[in-house]
Amino acid sequence: MVAGPEVAQLIKQFELEALHEKKDMKTQHHEQTMSIQQSSVKNVSALIATISELVNPFEDDSKELVVLDTREIVTASATKSVYTAQSIGQNQLNRFTQERLIDRTTPIHNVISRNKLPLFVTSAPKPTNTSKNQLLSMKSDIDLFARLYIGCQTRDGNLEEFFCHENQPCPPSLSESGNLRLGKKCDLLKSLSDGIQVTSEAPAATCVILDGAVIVQVLKIGTTKTFDEYAKRVFVPHVMSKFQNASRLDLVWDRYMTNSLKDTARSKRGQGVRRRVVGTASLPTNWQSFLHVNTNKEELFKFLSQVLVQEYVQENGKELYVTEIDHVQSIPEKEDLLGISPCNHEEADTRILLHAAHAARNGHVKILIRTVDTDVVVLAVMISSAILQANTELWIAFGTGKHFRYLAAHEMSSSLGPEKSRALPMFHALTGCDTVSSFARHGKKSAWTAWNLVPDLTGALLTLATAPTCIPDKTFTTIERFVIKMYDKASMDTEINSARKTMFMKNNSLPGIPPTRAALEQHIKRATYQGGHVWGQTLIAQAELPSPTDWGWIRNDEGLYKPLWTTLPEAAKSCSELISCKCKKGCKNRCTCKKASLKCSPLCLCHGEC
Repeated sequence: MVAGPEVAQLIKQFELEALHEKKDMKTQHHEQTMSIQQSSVKNVSALIATISELVNPFEDDSKELVVLDTREIVTASATKSVYTAQSIGQNQLNRFTQERLIDRTTPIHNVISRNKLPLFVTSAPKPTNTSKNQLLSMKSDIDLFARLYIGCQTRDGNLEEFFCHENQPCPPSLSESGNLRLGKKCDLLKSLSDGIQVTSEAPAATCVILDGAVIVQVLKIGTTKTFDEYAKRVFVPHVMSKFQNASRLDLVWDRYMTNSLKDTARSKRGQGVRRRVVGTASLPTNWQSFLHVNTNKEELFKFLSQVLVQEYVQENGKELYVTEIDHVQSIPEKEDLLGISPCNHEEADTRILLHAAHAARNGHVKILIRTVDTDVVVLAVMISSAILQANTELWIAFGTGKHFRYLAAHEMSSSLGPEKSRALPMFHALTGCDTVSSFARHGKKSAWTAWNLVPDLTGALLTLATAPTCIPDKTFTTIERFVIKMYDKASMDTEINSARKTMFMKNNSLPGIPPTRAALEQHIKRATYQGGHVWGQTLIAQAELPSPTDWGWIRNDEGLYKPLWTTLPEAAKSCSELISCKCKKGCKNRCTCKKASLKCSPLCLCHGEC
């Protein structure tokens, strides 16, 4: 039997569950609440505004795939995956049917391999392990000399021939992990500034020329949220502040040409996400990564130029010049832009100096250039000597933060003299810049010292600075002597291959001796292309450049340029001491050693016993 208290508890529980009405019962779906509905309306409105601003995406003929809310553009490889997905699947279905159902050559239960297609999220390429490459290089050198020692047991060694060849496919004196060895370009400024006035006070310039890409890199986005806010609250006010004392302002942008030599150099600076630049779009969270993509910068620079022109309020006596691809937009509009427009220069470095020369021709005697690139300083020194009048001052606002200072390029030019000033760009290219290797363990300072030891180098550099069609033998001999002096001031050698042997015998490692003659020849070609053909035409608006493949470069399968390091095979493949055959026994006419009129050595598969 159930006791009275238990019966009462059961009745009460029944009443609570079945008879009591819940007053606060909610019957709405969670997405029908006011906050969710307001958020949904906001998102829909934002999407409509985005589509309206980008034009109807369904009428866009572009092959690019755009993420509507972030304006990010999918990579080319992922886009290809989307466009070809149907054909790939259809081909696999046809192959499956043919092989497993019709021909029956493959069991139907076999696993179907998964397609490894690049999609919207792809892993970044792994960075090159420098330490691992150095270790492999060291092991290769040890193996090379071990084989050389064994080979010399049965054959007469020819060290002169050995040092005519590089020990590796890429010269260790000029390359780093197979790429250009990049040095510290700014070290050259220490030699140029020796005894020259360096000040922290801004000169009262009447013309200010800005490297637009530098301004974008230097300025912080701060609290701005959209591209419109960044342009109107950060970029435009900064540019306009340079107009306070000046009557002319030039804003010069880089151009980004595909399959160019500079494009190859830029490709090594990092990767980022492609993104569409429109005023209402949110700024990317990683600004520097965004600036790694050339197309992003092209769209950003165009957008900033448009906003600047719209926001600029014309004043009497003030002139604004803004580059736009190969043309120049001026306010007030100028009919005579001869000399600066049209212009096919790719880099702002040379185009800035073109604008400086134009300003000087139009009466400006104190010009200020804002940059952070040593190349611009070098070119400024060159044109100060070449075209500027004696009373014209050319100043460089250089560096950032605590390293910011004003450099007097006209004083540097006067200190060097006219010939050295004109030869300076070629010297800078020869000793290392963005597209030419620097020499291992020998920077700008030791190169500058060697220039003073070999005064004939100035004439040789001036010859190459005139964009020659080939390298004269006399010029090559002079540069050969300069490189030897850069490595060893006391050396009496005049031929670089002989100097390599001498320096190696003084306990220098292979990366510590100069390149071979064949490698140096290709290095000089690359330097001549940059210093003679590109920089040599700084003051020509429509420069005519030869193909880089004629000047020390080759193109790979991806269309990018790679250095042609040398025209001779590496030592392991060319020196007679290291030639070996694969004969197991009874070496006959097909023997590699016999073809080279050599006796087999312990390096051969027959161990030299045939």
